[in-house]
Amino acid sequence: MPRRRPLIAAAAVVLGTFTLACAAGEPPPPTVAPATPPDPVAEPSAAALPAVCTDDCLLLLEQDARDLMKGSYCDTCGGDCPGWPREPLGCDEVDYLRNCMYARLGYTFDKAEEWREVFDKEDWYQPRDDFRWGDVSPLQVRNANWLKKKRERRDCVR
Repeated sequence: MPRRRPLIAAAAVVLGTFTLACAAGEPPPPTVAPATPPDPVAEPSAAALPAVCTDDCLLLLEQDARDLMKGSYCDTCGGDCPGWPREPLGCDEVDYLRNCMYARLGYTFDKAEEWREVFDKEDWYQPRDDFRWGDVSPLQVRNANWLKKKRERRDCVR
């Protein structure tokens, strides 16, 4: 019988904790089944992925488009990777991506009011009076030029 005393004492502590929690108006903590394995086929949630995996504009600010098409997108984003671009780029999307890159960097679009109106609707758009073309990285310029040439060649879905 002496072995039951620690067990009874532990049960009393647990019961007392639940009683105090209920008396304080707080719900008891949830119980979780022990040793519940994670779902092995679950895909990572969009929140678990890096932001660049869900936003092509951010992606092109950080990674070379040529490398993305050769597989670095799958290395970065993993999962059941369809590669990049995930779907054929439409001509309007090509234009949007090129301008979005500059908008993310704070370009003001003083001479392209239609694009300013598009990006003013985005909560992330912060035009910067101190924007300088010299601050755009060579990688970003290369990606923007790639998009521009893609559009000029009409190498996009109309």
